[in-house]
Amino acid sequence: MDIKNGELVLKLFRGIKKLLKMVFLVFMESFIPKIPDLLIPKDKKLCIFGSFLGEFFEDNSWYLFDYVCKNRNDLKPVWVTKNKALVERIKSEYGEEKVVYAYSLKGLLNILLASIVYVSYTIVNDIPLSFLISRKKVVINLWHSVMIKGLFLTNTMWTDSFRKYYLKKIEPRYDAFITSSKQEQLTLAASFGAFTNKMPITGYPRNDYLEKYNNGEMKGKKIIDFLEEDIGDVDNIILYAPTKREDQLPKIFPFDDFDLKKLTDFLDENKCLLVLRAHKGNVIISTYTDPVDFKEFLGHSRVLVLNADIVPNVTDILWNVDILITDYSGIYFDYLLLDRPMMFIPYDIEDYKKNPGLIMDYDLMTPGPKVNTFIQFLDGLKAYCEDPKKDEEQRQYIKKLFHEVDGKGSCERVLQYGEEKQKDKKFNKVIKGFFYELRMKFKRV
Repeated sequence: MDIKNGELVLKLFRGIKKLLKMVFLVFMESFIPKIPDLLIPKDKKLCIFGSFLGEFFEDNSWYLFDYVCKNRNDLKPVWVTKNKALVERIKSEYGEEKVVYAYSLKGLLNILLASIVYVSYTIVNDIPLSFLISRKKVVINLWHSVMIKGLFLTNTMWTDSFRKYYLKKIEPRYDAFITSSKQEQLTLAASFGAFTNKMPITGYPRNDYLEKYNNGEMKGKKIIDFLEEDIGDVDNIILYAPTKREDQLPKIFPFDDFDLKKLTDFLDENKCLLVLRAHKGNVIISTYTDPVDFKEFLGHSRVLVLNADIVPNVTDILWNVDILITDYSGIYFDYLLLDRPMMFIPYDIEDYKKNPGLIMDYDLMTPGPKVNTFIQFLDGLKAYCEDPKKDEEQRQYIKKLFHEVDGKGSCERVLQYGEEKQKDKKFNKVIKGFFYELRMKFKRV
């Protein structure tokens, strides 16, 4: 054998060795932890739910869980959490069989036996021990809300390595992302890196409840019931709900000409109640930032703070709001279903475009005045107090773009979709998943 042929044999040997190593790594990383889930037969009626950080009882996951508990006796809904206090709370409200502590034998068995998983943010974030969940299960991301800001792949601060990791390791774990319209399908496809055929238009579960609260079909929480004293007549309830920033706290009433006395006088004269609500990331999750401080505004009887530590799900009070004020929060997309006035305070829009970025034309997609001064703010409020139908045509246009289905029947549509996906789940899908991981390894070489 000459030297040239010897080098070829050596390269071939090294190539085979590298291939076997990659197959072994994929097997260990992606297959071994999931073997129990693959071998244990599934309970087709058992569906597990989780939400933010595996600790909270909220968002679309909660609304769908509540709906199943109360309306679908043919299913076995179980909430999975690592929050022991939450376990006790859910037991008292729904029954002992409806919740498990994740890090227990019962929790492990429920995770392995479940056939469907519902989350509101990400499977890694919402479900403890999610690394055990194989492709044998149906995993449906109910998602948090319609978004105007960049997230995941469209977040301007994400590096290419983050994006590659997400596309290879996270996105393939989902069988569906819930949406409300074709327009939202496009924005989520860009952000999640998924095809729109994985994005059924069902509507959000929480908007079923928003509709029922609003029409009196269900009893929602009345904001005035949170007041500690009688303040007299309330003609309009105004909710100011700014979203969180990635690297700093939001400024509350960020106007150079802001005058607290003029604000409280306006509330008194126009019989308004102002409700302040910060994003939960600025209130109860200390790993993000320090809490937003509303102390400056609490000396007046017509100012009320209702943060997530008091009202975990804003939908429970949103139906009771007459005028919404926000900035880049997705809350206004849900509020469109009520066809009521909204205002926007995008004081730092140029910074926000840089971090985390905006994925839609802000001026076009926000159906209400964008105010930059306190005088503009008061004038806008006054106009809406006098004529709540002002800008109705603009609101209806945006509503039709983002709500192809109204707030009725979304829970049932989601469940039906999940049941249909169950029929497609075969063991060969899991084998395909293994080879998908192997293919991703090759792409990194």
